[in-house]
Amino acid sequence: MTKSVAEGSFEHAIREALRSLGEDGAVDALECHAGQRKSPSLLRKCADPDDQRHHIQLRDALALDRACLAANHGTPLLRAYELKLQQDQVTPPKAAEEDLLRLSLE
Repeated sequence: MTKSVAEGSFEHAIREALRSLGEDGAVDALECHAGQRKSPSLLRKCADPDDQRHHIQLRDALALDRACLAANHGTPLLRAYELKLQQDQVTPPKAAEEDLLRLSLE
């Protein structure tokens, strides 16, 4: 039975990349773009939300997105990253905002 993965999560994005590229295509993309050979099982572990020991490295995420983009499948990991930043966005305190404005005018 397939585990449920939250849409927009990094794990979901990895699964999208695996689905788009196939396991062999994803492994080839990592070797081509990141210069490292990784096993399909490692990618599956990184796509498992319950596995807290395995996380995708940034260079591997970039390699998968490059391959997906080249195959006209978009950039699933970049989308997940952007969504996470939007969800976590914190409004800076007023004083910090004023400092940033002052620095930008100097």
